[in-house]
Amino acid sequence: TSYRYLHSGIINQGLMLVFGGNTHNDTQYSQGAKCYSKDFIAYDIHCDKWISLEHTIPRDFSADLDRFGHSVVKYNSSIYFYGGFNGQTKSDIVRFSPGQCGQVKDQGDCVASKQGVKCVWNKKKEQCEMWGLERSGKKNSVEKCMKEVRNTTAVCLAQKSCHSCLANTGNCVWCSEGCHSEKCPQRKDVKVVRDLNQCLESESNEICKNLHTCDGCSSLDKCWWNSEKQCTEKKGGVGGNNNESEEGGERKEPLGHCPVS
Repeated sequence: TSYRYLHSGIINQGLMLVFGGNTHNDTQYSQGAKCYSKDFIAYDIHCDKWISLEHTIPRDFSADLDRFGHSVVKYNSSIYFYGGFNGQTKSDIVRFSPGQCGQVKDQGDCVASKQGVKCVWNKKKEQCEMWGLERSGKKNSVEKCMKEVRNTTAVCLAQKSCHSCLANTGNCVWCSEGCHSEKCPQRKDVKVVRDLNQCLESESNEICKNLHTCDGCSSLDKCWWNSEKQCTEKKGGVGGNNNESEEGGERKEPLGHCPVS
């Protein structure tokens, strides 16, 4: 998928539907990215995979879809996109009606379906069904993802923490201070971690490190905005009225009182 912001996103039956946004990035080689995008893509939450939904837009569809800054809501079984901006303020409403899973009769076609909803194959009933929360705990009764050969080495090597390493679907293992695919390098003193509960690094530390503003950092009690303008996990408590950390003596900015840059 491509980088973007000011897009819309909504969860619908196991998929995160993403529409439009600004995909232009002056800090990187553009490759033709546009300020006003009409991309329609989906993230398959269960299979950890991005898919394109461009084929769901009729070829003779005459509406001007390029936009960013719009809103999205779900009502009954349809998705509604409203307004936005593409050089001028828009006031139109675009409705997307996802497809159905029941008419798909083949298992492979079912799990590969790209109709705006997550289709799964019911092994007992031998039929294609729409994914729902009521099926989330029945892992062995449904087929959710296509069985495909996937090069997970790059995926695993890109993970920088124990939690992100073990939380993805790439069959990764955490090896002391690095993430590897399936097995660890054969070296001395390498501790193999395959269970999230065995990660030594605090999950809070990873969350805090990904917050890059004082307000965002200060909104979580477990995070600390330090003097180097970085968000880190709070190791000590906050004591007294001077609002200082017991660990470093640094001042914690109260929520809503962060310096204005």
